[in-house]
Amino acid sequence: MKCKGKIFSVILALILLSMCFPIAANAAPANINVSIMVIGDDVHGARSHRQYQMWINRTDYTIPDGSSAYDLIIMALNANGMRYEIPWRISPPPFLSSHYVASITAPSVWGGHRLAEFSNGGGSGWMISSQLPGRNHEMSNPISVHGLTEGEFILVRYVDDYNALEFNPDPPWNFIVPPWWTQAASTPVVNSGNGGGSARSNSLLSGGYTAQGGSGSIGGAALNNTMAIIAATAAANAAKASGAEIATVKLKNVGEVSPETFKAMADAAGMPVQFHADSMNADATVDVRITLDPAKVTENLNLLAFTNNTRAQKTKAHFEKFFSNALSVVSLAQQGSFGQPVAIVAKTAPGQETGNLVFYAYDRAANTYKRIENPNYRTDKNGYTHLTTELAGDIIISDGALARKGQN
Repeated sequence: MKCKGKIFSVILALILLSMCFPIAANAAPANINVSIMVIGDDVHGARSHRQYQMWINRTDYTIPDGSSAYDLIIMALNANGMRYEIPWRISPPPFLSSHYVASITAPSVWGGHRLAEFSNGGGSGWMISSQLPGRNHEMSNPISVHGLTEGEFILVRYVDDYNALEFNPDPPWNFIVPPWWTQAASTPVVNSGNGGGSARSNSLLSGGYTAQGGSGSIGGAALNNTMAIIAATAAANAAKASGAEIATVKLKNVGEVSPETFKAMADAAGMPVQFHADSMNADATVDVRITLDPAKVTENLNLLAFTNNTRAQKTKAHFEKFFSNALSVVSLAQQGSFGQPVAIVAKTAPGQETGNLVFYAYDRAANTYKRIENPNYRTDKNGYTHLTTELAGDIIISDGALARKGQN
């Protein structure tokens, strides 16, 4: 009995002691200030190198503490509308597996060429260095595991021959950045065949964050939580500054987005969010826009959509075999349903600006189509058709109800 009494006393004392300690409130996520520069090259193969090109001038970002170099690189490339291939590479021990920069496509002003590892010889490729006061650390591309520090500068640059780079002989074997690297041309050489124009810096607060994704299995950039938080925070700040009650997050060429990422976006905004996903043409015009409510997303969504890709053309040709209508097709990467009504804006075929349009959702796998009821459509003066649908797949836009060929 004495033993039980002592145990009870100890438990009671622990309970009372725990009540004396306050429970910490959830602190707002801390941010850090970092910067990045991207320096490219032309594709000259084994020919003589001419001059490096300033693809993204040094740009400052405020991002959540704990972000990696990978997060910052993706943000900068997205914000500047540049396509890229940054796959995951599994390295043998003792090296760290990580994403690595396999290729970046130059801005259109530089010619829009794809610059990849080995484009300019066996030792060529993209290299990343991390610079802090008194330190220039060559990361050799383990960008996913390199956590960023306040004030850090990330230099992404293309090299023609890794073996010719100069390193300090003593630990930590800092990379020596030659001065001519950061003096890369900011405008193309006249008649060089590389395009024309200059790099630019982007502010996340200039009308909302925009991101253009790179190449990959889904055809666009999967949106992660870090990018969603930055986009939502910027959109919310812009909304508050203008007195708006809804934060509008705009992103370009975004592929798959999870419900968790949409939730992170909504939580970061702290206010209602309207989400625009724009799929872009090569000339930087919008081909298709999808607008939805992030708070209503319950499953992964793929938000790419095009009217002029191969899949849209095949679907259009398939329907034109059987139907006599004038048709346009919006090929959505999302199949089945969006799980909520979404607004779609798409460029329609000439001649469909007016008239009685009828809309269908086509399931390619099942080869079946279903009429979209109550699309609430309109066509604006620029030739874009606006409609509402919960159904996904390929959207068929027809000038009237589908009529089989040969029918009167």
